[in-house]
Amino acid sequence: MLKAGGVCKARTIQWLCESLAFNVEAEKSRPNEGLKSSDTFLINLGAVLLGMCGNFVGEEKKRGMVDERFVNDSKGNGGAYPADLTRLKPTAEGGEGGGGGGGGGGGGEFNFLTQCMFLTWRALHLGVVACIEKHKSDQRWLGHLRSQMDAGMEGAEERFNMVLQRFYAQVRRPPSLPPSLPSQIWLSVKASD
Repeated sequence: MLKAGGVCKARTIQWLCESLAFNVEAEKSRPNEGLKSSDTFLINLGAVLLGMCGNFVGEEKKRGMVDERFVNDSKGNGGAYPADLTRLKPTAEGGEGGGGGGGGGGGGEFNFLTQCMFLTWRALHLGVVACIEKHKSDQRWLGHLRSQMDAGMEGAEERFNMVLQRFYAQVRRPPSLPPSLPSQIWLSVKASD
């Protein structure tokens, strides 16, 4: 669909942006599962986007074409990066930042490399990073309950067993990772070094 160009490509990019915009709930430490897509969908979306980035991430010339203003341009990123998102590099004015890239002059027009790179970044944050944080939170909770059990607190063992069962259910049935995802992440990290 992306290779078809024109309207088909624009609609595909729009769908990707909307898919990420509608899953802002995944960022929360305790997301409402009814308001976001499944972890599997978000991880697979990140894997597909990461695969598309693999074509240019290792080329310095192409990486130089990525326009960082995409993150601050709400029209250009289609809401994938919400306005209230904490920025690592805020704009000088403290506002939205100006314009699109590739000569767009503020109309939200960005080249495909920019769109692909930043949509991948957002998808990995909402998918892989959120799943890792969820498991780390469960491990902390289990450690806390274990210390309560060791201290002899009433009801701690029942709570521990309940959380442990939920944790094991998640571990036994993790989101399905595409076989190439770990190597794609490794290659992306190595290429950016």
